[in-house]
Amino acid sequence: MSRAEPGSIALIAAVAALFLPLGPAGWWFSAPPALLLVLPLVAALAVTRGRTAGRAPGLALAAAVLLASAAPLLVIDPATPPGLAAPGLWLLLLALFLAAFRAMALLSTSTPRRGPWALLVPALFGVGVLYVWELVVRGFGIPGVLLPPPSAVGRALVTHAEILRADFVQTFVRAVVPGWAMGCAAGFLVALLADRVPFLARGLLPLGNLVAALPIVGIAPILVMWFGFDWHSKAA
Repeated sequence: MSRAEPGSIALIAAVAALFLPLGPAGWWFSAPPALLLVLPLVAALAVTRGRTAGRAPGLALAAAVLLASAAPLLVIDPATPPGLAAPGLWLLLLALFLAAFRAMALLSTSTPRRGPWALLVPALFGVGVLYVWELVVRGFGIPGVLLPPPSAVGRALVTHAEILRADFVQTFVRAVVPGWAMGCAAGFLVALLADRVPFLARGLLPLGNLVAALPIVGIAPILVMWFGFDWHSKAA
């Protein structure tokens, strides 16, 4: 597939989406603000069609994708039951995905690999994954127990921030960091001794291979029995 084909498919999908229903939300033409957000995407896809590189076309297309991404949020009523999205929404989602792919392809060939510009493509990719995740979960009505949308995850992080902070302190600050420090120090000391004393190397190497082959689920109960349920067993 040539690089021009994703842009052409995205252009066709974006134009076709404008003439298809959105489900309970109606049609794109019934929501002029949302329609105005989609039209720049169509124009950007038409202008950048056939381009193989260039920072300016990539930035223009990326900006158009970001604008058009807000259109479904304007036309879909939050009170609408999930899973009722119609072809108009899915075609626009396909167009957004292909247009974002096209924009990242243009930017990846024209932006330096170091500096602030190097973070642009990964950032766009991450935002695109979250956006597609959100729309797919809501559009298909996937239960939150199976796959919660990113918005629900964000709300849970804000709502339960105090509980998560206490868990973070208990598991990471009091267990992971001390365990990592003690493990690094002990490993460095053992490696130094094994390098300096030949018989220690011959004796410790089989034991090290044996311990490395043991699964964590087999060692964890033993550590809990030795050190208890507090942070000591987690650090060990």
